[in-house]
Order: sequence, then C-alpha cells, then structure tokens
Amino acid sequence: MAAPAKRDPALIGPRRVLGSWLWKIEEGTLRASPAIARAFRVDPERAKIGLPLDDYIHAVHPDDREAFDIEVSKAVAVSGEFWAEYRVVAHDGSVRWLWDRGQCVVSKAGRPIEYMGVVIDITFGAHHDLDDAADHLMAAREIAAAAGQNDLRFMIDMALLEVGRVSPSEQVRLSPGSER
Repeated sequence: MAAPAKRDPALIGPRRVLGSWLWKIEEGTLRASPAIARAFRVDPERAKIGLPLDDYIHAVHPDDREAFDIEVSKAVAVSGEFWAEYRVVAHDGSVRWLWDRGQCVVSKAGRPIEYMGVVIDITFGAHHDLDDAADHLMAAREIAAAAGQNDLRFMIDMALLEVGRVSPSEQVRLSPGSER
C-alpha cells in the first residue's frame, strides 16, 4: 500500500465513516453497508446479502492490492485485528483513500469465524506534505540499507517515526505480540 503506516484516523483530518461490514469466513461472503458497497463499485442491494470478498477487491487500487491481500491473510492467519489504509478506484477513475479496521470473532476452538469492521473515507486528509516526506525517507532508507549505512538507516527510522510512519522492519518489531 502506498501509505503503510497505521495512523489513528482521528489524526488524519477530515473524514467520513462509510459504514460497517461483516465477513463470514466459512461462507466466503462479505456484507457491507450501502456507502461501502458504492466505494467498492458493488451493488448496495447485493452487498446487504453478502458477496464474495473478490467482488470488493477489484476496486482496490492496483498498486495497493498485493499489500491489501497480505494484510487480510495475516489477520486471518493469527485470528487477529485487520487494519489497513489503501486506495480504491471509483467508476469515474477518481481515487479515494480508505482506512479499514476489523476485529476477528473466533469459535470456541479458536478458529476465525468472521470479521466485523468499519471503513472510514480519509481522502481529504490522507495525503499531504508529511506523506511526501515519508515517501522520500523510505526511499532513502532503502539506499542506506543497501549501502550498509546502519547509522544513517537508524536516523531515517527515527525520522519516519516522527512523521507517523514506521519502516517495514520496525512495523514487525513494534507490532503487538512481537518480542521487543
């Protein structure tokens, strides 16, 4: 995803709650409120009864799709929280930024049964100068890492934390449940 940091939507700026969704894992269906359905180019009436997850995923921006799929797979693998920030492409070609969060419901045996979540449209606050700076810092971090400049990479990681981004290696290290 273009903006991998998991930011608090309250800090992002103007936003609009699109609604809630329910993903029945074993049925393979996702039910969504009408505004979510429209954002994902899905018929709202059909979304009420439930559609395959793939019917929604086609609207995820091509550059964000792989990372979106990874986030979904990770959440299901650990029966954990789903949290993603990504873009969707509307019928007219316009792009909207969404913040998506879901929580797993597990069976008595500990198997994931379903996810319940919400989607917030953060389009008007998702991209700003700090995002541009963070993108440049991420590129500089890759160059520093490739050049073996660990001190410089560390300093870049600190700058990324300051602008609300976490480098991929730090995301894993700082995630809940991981060893510190």
